[in-house]
Amino acid sequence: MSIRVVIAEPRAAARAALSLLLASDPDIVVVGDAANGAGAVALVAAVSPDIALLEVRLSDMGGLEAISRIADRPGPHRTRVLAYSNYAEDEDEFFLPALSAGASGFLAVESEPRAVRAAIRALADGDSWLDPRHARRLITEYVSAAGPRPIAAACQGPALTARLSAREREVTALIGRGYTNGEIAEWLSLSPLTAKKYVSRLMAKLGARDRVQLALIASRAGTSLAS
Repeated sequence: MSIRVVIAEPRAAARAALSLLLASDPDIVVVGDAANGAGAVALVAAVSPDIALLEVRLSDMGGLEAISRIADRPGPHRTRVLAYSNYAEDEDEFFLPALSAGASGFLAVESEPRAVRAAIRALADGDSWLDPRHARRLITEYVSAAGPRPIAAACQGPALTARLSAREREVTALIGRGYTNGEIAEWLSLSPLTAKKYVSRLMAKLGARDRVQLALIASRAGTSLAS
């Protein structure tokens, strides 16, 4: 089944380029595009795509408001938001707010075309997408500021480790350091498929909405994961 994507990007040339890029993947189909925040929200409501690929600087209601409305849209079908910025200076400003607004991933400015397609596939599979640099920054910011959403006591310290096997603790600790599935597989001498299964199992076991929240849980558990 194809992954249905809408693009929200203020520049017509960039929208066309993204459409061409995604058209090169036989499993992805672009079902619409919008030039501003209000248009993006209306388009998602009309076509119920799997993924909204959304630039954070949109006119009208703005990218963050659009992310929030799309992520919180009621109904059985959830559209997941993959946010990005066209400018490096905006990346630092909007990365954390975009995740707080409900985005399930954030693309780095320097992302290669294959990373864009991989990110869309990851979100469609129920995972999230952060490059290691963003993941590590998210964890640092969350730990230093206690984060916008407290983690339940059952998912902290000894209470968490008691629920996990030794291997699951190892995988969780690596997620907390911002490792990708591929890096986890290499570090623990696992197959990429096995690493992915561990991550999915941990999200279910710990009640994490996505990989971002799982990384936050891991960071709060801290050194107890090494026990």
